[in-house]
Amino acid sequence: SSAAVNFEYITYYMTSSFSQAAVTFTSQNFGAGQYDRCRKIFRLCCVFGLLCSGTMGVCFVLGRESIIRLYTVDPIVLQFAFQRMLQVELLSFMPVLYEVAGAALRGIGYSLLPAIITLLGSCAFRFVWVYTVFQYYGTYEVLLYVYPVTWIITSAAMLTAYFGIRKKIFGME
Repeated sequence: SSAAVNFEYITYYMTSSFSQAAVTFTSQNFGAGQYDRCRKIFRLCCVFGLLCSGTMGVCFVLGRESIIRLYTVDPIVLQFAFQRMLQVELLSFMPVLYEVAGAALRGIGYSLLPAIITLLGSCAFRFVWVYTVFQYYGTYEVLLYVYPVTWIITSAAMLTAYFGIRKKIFGME
Protein backbone atom coordinates (compact mmCIF):
# COMPACT_ATOMS: atom_id res chain seq x y z
CA SER A 1 0.00 0.00 0.00
CA SER A 2 2.76 2.45 0.88
CA ALA A 3 4.57 1.74 -2.38
CA ALA A 4 1.43 2.48 -4.41
CA VAL A 5 0.44 5.55 -2.42
CA ASN A 6 3.61 7.33 -3.56
CA PHE A 7 2.13 7.54 -7.04
CA GLU A 8 -1.20 8.75 -5.68
CA TYR A 9 0.68 11.66 -4.12
CA ILE A 10 2.24 12.53 -7.45
CA THR A 11 -1.17 12.39 -9.13
CA TYR A 12 -2.63 14.52 -6.36
CA TYR A 13 -0.09 17.25 -7.18
CA MET A 14 -2.04 17.76 -10.41
CA THR A 15 -5.28 18.07 -8.48
CA SER A 16 -3.71 20.46 -6.02
CA SER A 17 -2.22 22.67 -8.73
CA PHE A 18 -5.60 23.21 -10.38
CA SER A 19 -7.19 23.78 -6.99
CA GLN A 20 -4.60 26.46 -6.20
CA ALA A 21 -5.15 28.05 -9.60
CA ALA A 22 -8.91 28.05 -8.98
CA VAL A 23 -8.70 29.81 -5.62
CA THR A 24 -6.20 32.39 -6.87
CA PHE A 25 -7.93 33.33 -10.10
CA THR A 26 -11.45 33.05 -8.69
CA SER A 27 -10.64 35.43 -5.86
CA GLN A 28 -9.02 37.95 -8.22
CA ASN A 29 -11.94 37.92 -10.63
CA PHE A 30 -14.55 37.83 -7.88
CA GLY A 31 -12.97 40.93 -6.36
CA ALA A 32 -13.10 42.60 -9.77
CA GLY A 33 -16.76 41.67 -10.21
CA GLN A 34 -15.96 39.44 -13.20
CA TYR A 35 -18.40 36.62 -12.35
CA ASP A 36 -18.37 35.23 -15.88
CA ARG A 37 -14.63 34.67 -15.52
CA CYS A 38 -15.19 32.94 -12.17
CA ARG A 39 -17.51 30.47 -13.89
CA LYS A 40 -14.97 29.94 -16.68
CA ILE A 41 -12.13 29.40 -14.20
CA PHE A 42 -14.18 26.75 -12.41
CA ARG A 43 -14.94 24.95 -15.67
CA LEU A 44 -11.37 25.08 -16.97
CA CYS A 45 -9.80 23.99 -13.69
CA CYS A 46 -12.23 21.05 -13.45
CA VAL A 47 -11.74 19.94 -17.05
CA PHE A 48 -7.96 20.26 -17.11
CA GLY A 49 -7.60 18.90 -13.60
CA LEU A 50 -9.66 15.83 -14.50
CA LEU A 51 -7.73 15.33 -17.73
CA CYS A 52 -4.27 15.74 -16.20
CA SER A 53 -4.96 13.72 -13.05
CA GLY A 54 -6.81 11.07 -15.01
CA THR A 55 -4.06 10.77 -17.59
CA MET A 56 -1.39 10.55 -14.95
CA GLY A 57 -3.36 7.92 -13.02
CA VAL A 58 -3.87 5.81 -16.14
CA CYS A 59 -0.15 6.06 -17.02
CA PHE A 60 0.85 4.93 -13.53
CA VAL A 61 -1.60 2.04 -13.63
CA LEU A 62 -0.40 0.95 -17.07
CA GLY A 63 3.20 1.09 -15.91
CA ARG A 64 2.56 -0.38 -12.47
CA GLU A 65 4.66 -3.48 -13.07
CA SER A 66 7.79 -1.40 -13.59
CA ILE A 67 7.24 1.47 -11.19
CA ILE A 68 6.21 -0.55 -8.13
CA ARG A 69 9.30 -2.71 -8.62
CA LEU A 70 11.34 0.42 -7.86
CA TYR A 71 10.23 -0.15 -4.25
CA THR A 72 10.01 -3.93 -3.91
CA VAL A 73 10.16 -7.27 -5.67
CA ASP A 74 8.30 -9.17 -2.93
CA PRO A 75 5.37 -10.88 -4.72
CA ILE A 76 2.92 -10.37 -1.84
CA VAL A 77 3.76 -6.67 -1.55
CA LEU A 78 3.45 -6.34 -5.32
CA GLN A 79 0.01 -7.95 -5.22
CA PHE A 80 -1.28 -5.45 -2.63
CA ALA A 81 0.35 -2.52 -4.42
CA PHE A 82 -1.16 -3.51 -7.76
CA GLN A 83 -4.57 -3.89 -6.16
CA ARG A 84 -4.34 -0.43 -4.61
CA MET A 85 -3.27 1.07 -7.91
CA LEU A 86 -6.22 -0.49 -9.72
CA GLN A 87 -8.78 0.49 -7.07
CA VAL A 88 -7.48 3.88 -5.99
CA GLU A 89 -4.90 5.31 -8.41
CA LEU A 90 -7.09 4.62 -11.43
CA LEU A 91 -9.83 6.77 -9.85
CA SER A 92 -7.51 9.43 -8.44
CA PHE A 93 -8.99 12.04 -10.78
CA MET A 94 -12.15 12.13 -8.65
CA PRO A 95 -10.88 14.52 -5.92
CA VAL A 96 -10.47 17.22 -8.58
CA LEU A 97 -14.20 17.92 -8.37
CA TYR A 98 -14.34 18.63 -4.66
CA GLU A 99 -10.93 20.29 -4.51
CA VAL A 100 -11.67 22.77 -7.31
CA ALA A 101 -15.21 23.44 -6.06
CA GLY A 102 -13.85 24.01 -2.54
CA ALA A 103 -11.15 26.30 -3.91
CA ALA A 104 -13.72 28.29 -5.88
CA LEU A 105 -15.82 28.65 -2.73
CA ARG A 106 -12.78 29.91 -0.82
CA GLY A 107 -12.10 32.30 -3.69
CA ILE A 108 -15.54 33.90 -3.27
CA GLY A 109 -15.16 34.20 0.48
CA TYR A 110 -16.60 30.92 1.77
CA SER A 111 -13.71 29.16 3.46
CA LEU A 112 -15.37 27.44 6.41
CA LEU A 113 -17.95 25.47 4.41
CA PRO A 114 -15.40 23.63 2.20
CA ALA A 115 -13.38 22.81 5.32
CA ILE A 116 -16.42 21.31 7.03
CA ILE A 117 -17.52 19.36 3.94
CA THR A 118 -14.02 17.96 3.45
CA LEU A 119 -13.67 17.10 7.14
CA LEU A 120 -16.97 15.22 7.15
CA GLY A 121 -16.64 13.60 3.73
CA SER A 122 -12.96 12.70 3.69
CA CYS A 123 -12.30 12.15 7.38
CA ALA A 124 -15.41 11.43 9.44
CA PHE A 125 -17.03 9.17 6.86
CA ARG A 126 -13.79 7.18 6.57
CA PHE A 127 -13.87 6.48 10.31
CA VAL A 128 -17.47 5.35 9.98
CA TRP A 129 -16.50 3.10 7.04
CA VAL A 130 -13.58 1.53 8.90
CA TYR A 131 -15.67 0.82 12.01
CA THR A 132 -18.72 -0.48 10.12
CA VAL A 133 -18.29 -1.71 6.56
CA PHE A 134 -14.66 -2.73 6.94
CA GLN A 135 -15.33 -4.37 10.30
CA TYR A 136 -18.02 -6.47 8.68
CA TYR A 137 -16.09 -7.56 5.57
CA GLY A 138 -12.52 -7.16 6.79
CA THR A 139 -10.77 -7.31 3.42
CA TYR A 140 -8.12 -5.06 1.95
CA GLU A 141 -10.34 -4.58 -1.11
CA VAL A 142 -13.22 -3.25 1.01
CA LEU A 143 -10.84 -0.99 2.89
CA LEU A 144 -9.68 0.55 -0.39
CA TYR A 145 -13.25 1.24 -1.49
CA VAL A 146 -13.40 3.94 1.16
CA TYR A 147 -11.45 6.24 -1.15
CA PRO A 148 -13.73 6.38 -4.19
CA VAL A 149 -16.83 6.25 -1.97
CA THR A 150 -15.71 9.25 0.06
CA TRP A 151 -14.57 11.09 -3.05
CA ILE A 152 -18.06 10.70 -4.52
CA ILE A 153 -19.78 11.80 -1.30
CA THR A 154 -17.46 14.77 -0.77
CA SER A 155 -17.69 15.82 -4.42
CA ALA A 156 -21.49 15.67 -4.41
CA ALA A 157 -21.69 17.77 -1.24
CA MET A 158 -19.06 20.28 -2.40
CA LEU A 159 -20.55 20.70 -5.87
CA THR A 160 -24.02 21.16 -4.39
CA ALA A 161 -22.68 23.84 -2.05
CA TYR A 162 -20.69 25.52 -4.81
CA PHE A 163 -23.51 25.71 -7.33
CA GLY A 164 -26.02 26.82 -4.68
CA ILE A 165 -23.79 29.60 -3.39
CA ARG A 166 -22.67 30.58 -6.88
CA LYS A 167 -26.25 30.97 -7.99
CA LYS A 168 -27.07 33.06 -4.93
CA ILE A 169 -24.04 35.35 -5.37
CA PHE A 170 -23.62 35.50 -9.14
CA GLY A 171 -27.35 35.61 -9.95
CA MET A 172 -29.03 33.67 -12.69
CA GLU A 173 -27.01 30.84 -14.17
